[in-house]
Amino acid sequence: MTDSPVYFRETQRFRQPWLWAILIFVSLILFWAALAEAESVFQRVLFGALGLVFLLFFAVLGLRTEVREDGIHLKFFPLHLSERHISANELTGFDAREYRPLAEYGGWGIRRGRNGWAYNVRGTAGVELRYRGKTLLVGTQQPREFIEALDRLGR
Repeated sequence: MTDSPVYFRETQRFRQPWLWAILIFVSLILFWAALAEAESVFQRVLFGALGLVFLLFFAVLGLRTEVREDGIHLKFFPLHLSERHISANELTGFDAREYRPLAEYGGWGIRRGRNGWAYNVRGTAGVELRYRGKTLLVGTQQPREFIEALDRLGR
């Protein structure tokens, strides 16, 4: 991690009510399996713990996007233990755009689509980054601010 000035910072988490309804439903099934199907106390504790770990994973899962003087820093915690960095020198272009997460990338998270990779959490607004012949779409709730920060890298 560098101490260069931060022009843009956004942290997004999975907070969609429909998603949490599904996650809680799956966890309840695990808890039910722990109580109804487990043959030992150990199995009950194991199934119960799996349900809690499942929920905790999604509670902490999030995408942090930063634009700093030296480039773009991305971290999809806890999937990325270290930041992904795209140097300002590598960046050949970028555009804010609307996209269709399901149709273009098959959903949310770290996804690969026809046009390259996407890191997205929610919504349909993103910034498409082009660098080293690759394309990465980064979902954002603040596309205008993200683009303004990227414009500062060109100075």
